[in-house]
Amino acid sequence: MDSTRIVTNQDGMSDIWRATDLEFIDFWERVTGLGDLYQRWQDARTRGGAMPRSADFDVSGIRLARSQVHGGAPDHLPDIFHADADPSAPADFRITASAAGLRGARLCTLFYPILRNALFSDLMLCQGLRKPLYQQIYQKVSGDERCYVRLLLPTVDGQGHIRRILGASRPLYAEQELMHWSAS
Repeated sequence: MDSTRIVTNQDGMSDIWRATDLEFIDFWERVTGLGDLYQRWQDARTRGGAMPRSADFDVSGIRLARSQVHGGAPDHLPDIFHADADPSAPADFRITASAAGLRGARLCTLFYPILRNALFSDLMLCQGLRKPLYQQIYQKVSGDERCYVRLLLPTVDGQGHIRRILGASRPLYAEQELMHWSAS
């Protein structure tokens, strides 16, 4: 599924956010941090194939590619983060990203509106589908362009409700890689 958002700002410039849902390609991601993360998520599943419990899913030691932050602008999440659903406010997610110093920050207070709304939609979709989302994302916000792949992995609490979604991304740099993804 493709999803595109275009917002024209007051200055007349357009912000663009486009996501293409992809099937997770083990071969393509095998040697990346996303591949490692996905394999850990698969390994943490129970015998019946149920999702891993948040408390049992250890992501320490995963190394993801470092992306550039342009002047500290709120244009993207750090490479690894988790979003916690607040049971008392299901439309609000709390974002924790140690590398960025975020601890339980309300999603509604972070990022540019186009990015905040897109991430909220994707988190809700992942939560509703109860399965991982693997996407190629292109964004152009305030003139800054980025292209990356992102993996969202749902985990459950003790009652089987999805309360935490782990997110990770890696930038796409190589022209060949970009052409590979755009051909899909």
